[in-house]
Amino acid sequence: MPFVQIGDTMIMEDVELEGHESRTVSHTIKPESVGDYEVEVDGLMGSFTVKPKPSFLDKIPGFSYESIILGLIAVIIILWYARARSL
Repeated sequence: MPFVQIGDTMIMEDVELEGHESRTVSHTIKPESVGDYEVEVDGLMGSFTVKPKPSFLDKIPGFSYESIILGLIAVIIILWYARARSL
């Protein structure tokens, strides 16, 4: 019996096949279901990982969004300090 375990919840589905017959079984995992999952079909085990969808800032090569935010904060502090000294 194929199943997918999501935390404490287990999704099961009975599928009966004749010899040499195949069938695709699918389940929809919601985006908030990020995590690791195990699947078992007739004693065969497999696993998969659901990862969060990357944000726009994650797609900038070589820079994490944390680096961009820290850089902006540093620029704001420098400008504020320079303005305070000139007054």
